[in-house]
Amino acid sequence: MNTVLWAQRANLVYLTVDLHDATTPEIDLKEDKLVVTAVSDGKNYAVRIEFHAPIDVEASTRNITPRNIVFVLIKKKPEWWARLNKGSKLNFVKTDFARWKDEDDDEDDDAEN
Repeated sequence: MNTVLWAQRANLVYLTVDLHDATTPEIDLKEDKLVVTAVSDGKNYAVRIEFHAPIDVEASTRNITPRNIVFVLIKKKPEWWARLNKGSKLNFVKTDFARWKDEDDDEDDDAEN
């Protein structure tokens, strides 16, 4: 299973699906879930994530590169999510510490501006 990295702000989620040299990735993004299927390194790959809360599909973006698919998902309601998905922990989902900010850090940034 390839890794999915995530980080958040109050108003958005950064999501990186790690797919090296993926061929013909298919993406089904809805307000409550994401399904990605592709062939990577000669293996079929599929990920399904039901989001913790709804996102704004029209305002969200994606960028497909040879190494991964990067999503910027805009939350419908600005709030901090306890986790990316509904239900139990997904073992392939990891924290993207390069982009991560704690809720307290975000409040500090707002106070400085």
